[in-house]
Amino acid sequence: MLQAIQEIASLVPVTVSGNQWVELWREYEAQKTLEAKVVKHLDKFDMIAQAYEYERKYGIDLSQFFESTKTVFTMAPFVTWDAELRKQRDEWLKRNRSVDE
Repeated sequence: MLQAIQEIASLVPVTVSGNQWVELWREYEAQKTLEAKVVKHLDKFDMIAQAYEYERKYGIDLSQFFESTKTVFTMAPFVTWDAELRKQRDEWLKRNRSVDE
Protein backbone atom coordinates (compact mmCIF):
# COMPACT_ATOMS: atom_id res chain seq x y z
CA MET A 1 0.00 0.00 0.00
CA LEU A 2 2.86 2.38 0.78
CA GLN A 3 4.14 2.02 -2.78
CA ALA A 4 0.72 3.03 -4.13
CA ILE A 5 0.65 6.08 -1.85
CA GLN A 6 4.14 7.06 -2.96
CA GLU A 7 3.09 6.81 -6.59
CA ILE A 8 -0.01 8.91 -5.95
CA ALA A 9 2.09 11.41 -4.00
CA SER A 10 4.36 11.86 -7.02
CA LEU A 11 1.34 13.16 -8.97
CA VAL A 12 0.14 15.81 -6.51
CA PRO A 13 0.66 19.53 -7.13
CA VAL A 14 3.92 21.11 -6.08
CA THR A 15 2.12 23.08 -3.33
CA VAL A 16 1.95 19.88 -1.29
CA SER A 17 5.05 17.74 -1.31
CA GLY A 18 4.81 14.06 -2.07
CA ASN A 19 6.63 13.43 1.19
CA GLN A 20 3.85 15.19 3.10
CA TRP A 21 1.28 12.87 1.55
CA VAL A 22 3.36 9.84 2.44
CA GLU A 23 3.72 11.08 6.02
CA LEU A 24 -0.02 11.68 6.28
CA TRP A 25 -0.63 8.15 5.04
CA ARG A 26 1.78 6.76 7.62
CA GLU A 27 0.01 8.78 10.32
CA TYR A 28 -3.32 7.34 9.18
CA GLU A 29 -1.98 3.79 9.20
CA ALA A 30 -0.36 4.17 12.63
CA GLN A 31 -3.61 5.54 14.16
CA LYS A 32 -1.67 7.50 16.78
CA THR A 33 -3.31 10.90 16.31
CA LEU A 34 -6.89 11.97 16.90
CA GLU A 35 -7.12 13.16 13.30
CA ALA A 36 -6.03 9.78 11.95
CA LYS A 37 -8.57 8.00 14.13
CA VAL A 38 -11.39 10.33 13.06
CA VAL A 39 -10.54 9.84 9.38
CA LYS A 40 -10.54 6.06 9.80
CA HIS A 41 -13.89 6.16 11.62
CA LEU A 42 -15.32 8.37 8.86
CA ASP A 43 -14.02 6.00 6.21
CA LYS A 44 -15.58 2.95 7.87
CA PHE A 45 -18.86 4.69 8.59
CA ASP A 46 -19.10 5.90 5.01
CA MET A 47 -18.54 2.32 3.88
CA ILE A 48 -21.46 0.90 5.88
CA ALA A 49 -23.71 3.86 5.05
CA GLN A 50 -23.12 3.20 1.35
CA ALA A 51 -23.64 -0.53 1.86
CA TYR A 52 -27.02 0.18 3.46
CA GLU A 53 -27.97 2.48 0.57
CA TYR A 54 -27.02 -0.19 -1.99
CA GLU A 55 -28.94 -2.87 -0.10
CA ARG A 56 -32.08 -0.76 -0.23
CA LYS A 57 -31.60 0.45 -3.78
CA TYR A 58 -30.55 -2.83 -5.40
CA GLY A 59 -32.00 -5.42 -3.02
CA ILE A 60 -28.65 -7.09 -2.41
CA ASP A 61 -27.21 -8.48 0.81
CA LEU A 62 -24.10 -6.63 1.94
CA SER A 63 -23.97 -8.06 5.45
CA GLN A 64 -20.23 -8.66 5.17
CA PHE A 65 -19.63 -4.91 5.44
CA PHE A 66 -21.60 -4.75 8.67
CA GLU A 67 -19.96 -7.89 10.05
CA SER A 68 -16.47 -6.56 9.34
CA THR A 69 -17.14 -3.31 11.23
CA LYS A 70 -18.93 -4.64 14.33
CA THR A 71 -16.14 -3.56 16.70
CA VAL A 72 -14.55 -0.73 14.71
CA PHE A 73 -16.36 2.25 16.20
CA THR A 74 -14.95 3.34 19.54
CA MET A 75 -15.32 7.13 19.44
CA ALA A 76 -18.25 9.49 19.84
CA PRO A 77 -20.26 10.30 17.79
CA PHE A 78 -19.44 7.27 15.61
CA VAL A 79 -20.66 4.74 18.18
CA THR A 80 -24.07 6.43 18.19
CA TRP A 81 -24.17 6.78 14.41
CA ASP A 82 -23.25 3.13 13.96
CA ALA A 83 -25.92 1.97 16.40
CA GLU A 84 -28.58 4.11 14.70
CA LEU A 85 -27.64 2.93 11.21
CA ARG A 86 -27.68 -0.71 12.30
CA LYS A 87 -31.07 -0.20 13.97
CA GLN A 88 -32.52 1.35 10.81
CA ARG A 89 -31.04 -1.46 8.72
CA ASP A 90 -32.44 -4.16 11.02
CA GLU A 91 -35.90 -2.57 10.83
CA TRP A 92 -35.65 -2.31 7.05
CA LEU A 93 -34.53 -5.94 6.76
CA LYS A 94 -37.45 -7.12 8.92
CA ARG A 95 -39.96 -5.19 6.82
CA ASN A 96 -38.53 -6.41 3.54
CA ARG A 97 -38.04 -10.04 4.57
CA SER A 98 -41.70 -10.30 5.52
CA VAL A 99 -42.66 -8.85 2.12
CA ASP A 100 -40.40 -11.28 0.22
CA GLU A 101 -41.51 -14.38 2.16
